[in-house]
Amino acid sequence: MFIESFTGTCAGAQKVSLNVIKCLSADFDVSLIKRNALSDYDDKLVDYRVDGFLPNENYLKKIYGSGDFLKNLTLIKTFTVFFTFFTCNFYTLFRVLKLKPAYIYTYDPRGLFLGCLFLRIFGFQVVWHLHSKLPKNKFIKSLMMALCTKIIVPSKAIADSLNGGEKVSVIYNGFDFTLPDKPKRKNLPIKILFLGTPHPHKGVHNLLQAIRIVEQKIDAKDIVLNVFGPFERCDDDYKRVIDGFLADIKDIEVEFKGWTNNAEKEIFASDLLVFPSVIEQQLALGGKVQTIKSSEALPTVLIESLAMGVPVVATNTPGVSEIITSPNDGIIISESDPEEMAKAIELILNQLDDFKPDKKYVFNKFSLKTMNSQLVKVFKFTA
Repeated sequence: MFIESFTGTCAGAQKVSLNVIKCLSADFDVSLIKRNALSDYDDKLVDYRVDGFLPNENYLKKIYGSGDFLKNLTLIKTFTVFFTFFTCNFYTLFRVLKLKPAYIYTYDPRGLFLGCLFLRIFGFQVVWHLHSKLPKNKFIKSLMMALCTKIIVPSKAIADSLNGGEKVSVIYNGFDFTLPDKPKRKNLPIKILFLGTPHPHKGVHNLLQAIRIVEQKIDAKDIVLNVFGPFERCDDDYKRVIDGFLADIKDIEVEFKGWTNNAEKEIFASDLLVFPSVIEQQLALGGKVQTIKSSEALPTVLIESLAMGVPVVATNTPGVSEIITSPNDGIIISESDPEEMAKAIELILNQLDDFKPDKKYVFNKFSLKTMNSQLVKVFKFTA
């Protein structure tokens, strides 16, 4: 049984989840308990049997919507959060006790807390797929790890942060690479690409500052930055930050194009992908200085980019150094720093023909076939 606590656009973790469901369906009878919602991602789950819907969708939508609900928590809001968590968990427990699946699979802290709080008490096998580092709080980390039988992580960096021993298995995210050869690059315009969500830790504000620096150092009139992501849902405070940096850019054309369901097409048409996620920085939002941190584990967009022969500039968040392993792949920067990012972008733009990722290496390391075989072993071992 797959407990799916997410609804919305189909981002990296959801692409992995779809591959996991497809893989497990070949060896097991897979059913879902999911959100009672309509979205691009939900549309991709229609081929699988649904054995139930998490209750209180209206509350779930508020809690996991823009993020505003969790700001300035009042007594009523706090009660709503706990009420929703416990009703979802009691519902999931009821369905699991009735259906008695051999395994329960879910991913990320949201899935664990919304559906798996009581399952281990009743002896069920819970396999948890973790796509980011856990909080440093030892109690929370210990609690999360106690709620599951087995933990799958997509990178050695995440495994090392858990110290979970044999309970933790590293399985690289796998993809079905059926991509044509990239045509010879045309000289102009040079296309830089960002693909991601409108959250501060994704570092778009730093990318815009880096672009401003780049245009002051090289001929920038034939450079375009295409930004893909649902920025219409961006937090108002962060939107003001982005607009401020955007106004400073004079020569490079910057286009915010909204969300795309065809990321591969946009990567394929680009010359350079920039992954500016923040490791840990301070950022002033709404008059208050906040700490923003990365939640990455093995960024899907970097794998997709290298698989299509497009070089990258990427912050050294967890998993990045396990993807970018050759100088031909691009440049890893130590932090989402505009100066360092601009220097890397400038270097690659001036030597584009020298940066040619080894697509075959990426295909082999992150193949769907390899991931599938390792997944099946984890589930059979858990039994």
